[in-house]
Amino acid sequence: MHGRPRKSLKPEDTTALSAKVENLRSLHSQFLTNHHNRIYTKEALDLNAKLVENNPEWHTAWNYRKVAVQNFLSPSEIDLDYVKSIIDEELRVVESALRNNFKSYGAWHHRKWVLSKGHSSIDNELRLLDAFQKLDGRNFHAWNYRRFVTALMKRSDEDEMKYTKELIDDNFSNYSAWHNVDYILLSNLLKRKADGYFPKENVLEEEYELVQNALFTDPDDQSGWFYHLWLIDQTVKTDAPILVSSWPFHGSTITLQGNKCLYGSGSSVVNCTLSDIE
Repeated sequence: MHGRPRKSLKPEDTTALSAKVENLRSLHSQFLTNHHNRIYTKEALDLNAKLVENNPEWHTAWNYRKVAVQNFLSPSEIDLDYVKSIIDEELRVVESALRNNFKSYGAWHHRKWVLSKGHSSIDNELRLLDAFQKLDGRNFHAWNYRRFVTALMKRSDEDEMKYTKELIDDNFSNYSAWHNVDYILLSNLLKRKADGYFPKENVLEEEYELVQNALFTDPDDQSGWFYHLWLIDQTVKTDAPILVSSWPFHGSTITLQGNKCLYGSGSSVVNCTLSDIE
């Protein structure tokens, strides 16, 4: 995927994979029993943790986990330290699952759900995101979650712009970072005329210089070209749609033939040049 060839498995890897599949089948069976019987004990939750850590893509298992955790948090009078211990365990489970597959929709969505409960350090989330984005800066799941976290922190667009530009400087091919600059950050900063982002013409000129460096470095990479297209859209605004092409082309001759004339019963052929038609 993405130009990276898949490596063939070695015999020992095949054996280990078969053992892992058998273990997952056993966990699946036990989990489904707990799920269907609405068993939300600590033992059931521990078993579920083993399942989602090894198979983060099973959304049913994450949904069950939400119900089970909510069941533990439901009593009206509950110790705050106890609540924090449950939240911390959820964050640990999700992090373990993400280290197995850091592009799992279910895992990122569950972490967002956990964080919305409070009782956890948001600063720690940025440290975790930094680690994941160093592994793969193009991971749009991590970028989406980062925007969620920075919104909770009320982190300024200026700080996020600085962070994002640093990632672009490290790797011009980081499409997700370019996207974070244009649609999310630069649009907001330009709209509210933030300090250093006005007048718009000066800002766009600087952005053109940045993206030109990227295009000269690797002209075959699409990331910079997409951003360049967005900059053009910000620069050139028209009141009416631009005609890109038409058919038939100007000056061509077209023939119209009908079965009957307007006055009479015979057929009629009319030739005209497109340039004559207003």
